[in-house]
Amino acid sequence: MKKLIRFIHPILFLLIVTPVYADDLPDQNATELLRQLEDLEGKEVKKHSFQDGMDAYLQKDYWAAFKTFHSLADQGHAMAQLQLGELYELGWGVSQDYVQAAKWYRKASEQGEFRASEQLFKMYHQGRGVAKDEAEAQKWAQKANEQKNDRAVMLLRREAEQGKAYAQFKLGEMYANGKGVPQNHLEAVNWYRKAAEQGHGSAQNNLGVKYSQGQDVPQDYVEAHKWFSLAGSKGIAAGRKNRDEIEKVMTPEQIAEAQKRAGDWKPKIDKTK
Repeated sequence: MKKLIRFIHPILFLLIVTPVYADDLPDQNATELLRQLEDLEGKEVKKHSFQDGMDAYLQKDYWAAFKTFHSLADQGHAMAQLQLGELYELGWGVSQDYVQAAKWYRKASEQGEFRASEQLFKMYHQGRGVAKDEAEAQKWAQKANEQKNDRAVMLLRREAEQGKAYAQFKLGEMYANGKGVPQNHLEAVNWYRKAAEQGHGSAQNNLGVKYSQGQDVPQDYVEAHKWFSLAGSKGIAAGRKNRDEIEKVMTPEQIAEAQKRAGDWKPKIDKTK
């Protein structure tokens, strides 16, 4: 089972770009791989066929697994191509063949499977199935990291669009900092607002900063104070500090209006959940 779990794709791991050495990949289980297959592809027939292959794999019936994965791989199924590459690489259910392993890893990589790119990095680094080439190895390492990031953004965006406040906040941060996506402050404000309106404290503080600075929203100290106050009420220390700082440039009337807005505010329930 250890070889199987080399290729499973944990969402949290995707958020961190790390050097790619396949022997250091984290352990997970077949259930998670099948869940990802369903989430990312949504093809019931292929999902169940792939599960048949995984069941055979876990039962160490590698020949049956090989036949299933090969059939699906020929149809362009990326995860099956990945698993087929592994079987060729290890010689399980088929004669060991590094050239065939590299071939199927390359096909899976072309469909965005970063684990396949990691394996190609190893193969070029070690000269197995391909000519040893450190420059080419580093190319595949870079591609794997880019694919990890793309997958992370895709999964995070999916959760954000489903109305999950934490994902909306994190997506806002990514756009604000240009990390993993092109920097776009308007998009950052959009996602901060969605999370803030659901009561996410850090998003409320960050939205307050946008209003206090007039960054991609009209500068509005009253609105900034409101969001800082709401963030502070959620235990965000930066929100309380920012509220106290902005009061130094506000009139008593503005402060009173901001306090009223904060008192009247109610979280918006995201109906996409």
